[in-house]
Amino acid sequence: MNRRVLPDIWRLIGCPIVIVLLAAASSIKAQDFQEHTVKRTLSTTLSYQCIISLPAEYESDSEKAWPMVFYLHGGGQKTPQRLKEMIQPFTQVQAIVVAPICPLSDDGPNLTNWDWKMLGEVVRELGGKYRIDPER
Repeated sequence: MNRRVLPDIWRLIGCPIVIVLLAAASSIKAQDFQEHTVKRTLSTTLSYQCIISLPAEYESDSEKAWPMVFYLHGGGQKTPQRLKEMIQPFTQVQAIVVAPICPLSDDGPNLTNWDWKMLGEVVRELGGKYRIDPER
């Protein structure tokens, strides 16, 4: 494939999508976030701090179970504030948005250190704490 094709595709498709997302994010009101830390000892002890956004109707509808959006970011050192900014566009979805902060990797600060067993523990623990719909 010609190396110029991908930048041309980005200009035609990707750039307008990013502009729409940024425009939508700028018009969104401030969202209250919760923080939750899941700590387990498997073969090693891992601790994932999570940023959680609940739908606006979560408290008023105590019977409803909500879908969960699990946001896994790429490598790099993400602060809670930066991660809140990154997931802001997703808070308009009628779902519980969960964004764990990736622990630092021994291989460098720009690499991810996601552990699939620990991510499963995060889902299980939050499923017991929040009304998450297991079918969605």
